Amino acid sequence: MRMSFSQKYVVVLLAIAIFGGSGYFAHIAFRPVELNRYKSIPWVKYVHPNIKKLKQAQDLVREGKLDEAHTILFKALVTAPKSPVTRELRDLLGQVNTQIFFSNDPSPRKTEYTVQQGDALSSVARKLDSSAEAIIRVNNLDSTLIRPGEKLLVPQLDFTITIDLP
Repeated sequence: MRMSFSQKYVVVLLAIAIFGGSGYFAHIAFRPVELNRYKSIPWVKYVHPNIKKLKQAQDLVREGKLDEAHTILFKALVTAPKSPVTRELRDLLGQVNTQIFFSNDPSPRKTEYTVQQGDALSSVARKLDSSAEAIIRVNNLDSTLIRPGEKLLVPQLDFTITIDLP
């Protein structure tokens, strides 16, 4: 059975329509996001979300809300570890962690200790696996002299430090 010219013509047109349509759909569906086309519009500018989070965390640090700033910074680094402001986020997170560690606010990483008769700062530090210097700094003490009944926050020194060189 031979196909006539018109039948061949219809088959070719159908093939072009099917393959052309699927090719055009694939072109649209799998193309990368075109942010460059918005550059011609002066009022549209792409800003990475971490830039806003950095500014928000800086404001919270200025207000003294260190725990909230820590949460925002940590989430920003986890969700987008390679943003344009990653270095600034890490630096600020390090500063916030240091401020939280040396603050006299209670936290899960600090033990509240009531000084007993006969206690010395070095013995308290040894007993609770800390250091006298850390206890002095956290509690804003002027000297190593402590008095019975005094409440001290003793930071735990069992932490790790990660140094990330550029």
